[in-house]
Amino acid sequence: MPRNPDKTNISSTSTFPQCDYRLIDRHIQSNDLSDLLASKASQFGGCRTKKFEQQSFNIKTGMGSWFKDPALTPDHQVWGGACHALSITWITEHAHGRSIWPWLQCSCGDILSGPASYILALQASSKGVSEPYFNYFTYYGSSKSHWQKMIFNFYGMTPYPLIGQYDYEASITFQNNPIKQNLDHLLSEIFNTTDHYILLRFYNVQQHGHCISMWSGKDIVLFDPEIGEFWFPSKDGFTEWFYEYWKKACLTHFVLPTFYISKWTCSYK
Repeated sequence: MPRNPDKTNISSTSTFPQCDYRLIDRHIQSNDLSDLLASKASQFGGCRTKKFEQQSFNIKTGMGSWFKDPALTPDHQVWGGACHALSITWITEHAHGRSIWPWLQCSCGDILSGPASYILALQASSKGVSEPYFNYFTYYGSSKSHWQKMIFNFYGMTPYPLIGQYDYEASITFQNNPIKQNLDHLLSEIFNTTDHYILLRFYNVQQHGHCISMWSGKDIVLFDPEIGEFWFPSKDGFTEWFYEYWKKACLTHFVLPTFYISKWTCSYK
């Protein structure tokens, strides 16, 4: 989010109505899935550190009330969610020693319209909508991976490990193997290095996707915009919980998904 006064805001909110008086939701009542996974986290030595749900399927409350309304989105698009922008923002805040939550929500739990406008602008730029910055990447194409690098670099984040100037995102596609075998393969890619942030995008065969973010160090933190933020003291407990998370939160919609994995470190604090 734009907290560095020495840099120009890379995602202008001018596209969106500036209704600062409008508190857009009172949705921080955790859903059944989040509660179930919170119970599982406790079982494996972790905990849910934040209740959150972006309400992407709700046209009246939550952030869905904005990005499901064509009048509030550039070019009158109707989006499936804002998970990509939320996940990137979570990483950039966490990496600089800040929490996203005091910025995103007021004390009563409502999401504020100013931050919501920023998230929607960032999501719009990820789609190449109403953002001139994509012109810079005309030669390479305005792919999400190049956009991600531009946004992360703006906030002092660099790819880890830096494989090459543009080749830094690994991809994995699940095969017709037992689900645990597929998940173990995915986790081995995530945990083959340490002390970094992970942005994990995944898509089903119809190209419907979702995005989550993680911290991997001595402890593990996962943020899913649909269910909240979860913490584990080690990867062992997290791994057991992740099996449950995938089966209960993702498996129905992502049977043989393709994952795009990028890792990030902070250049400055």
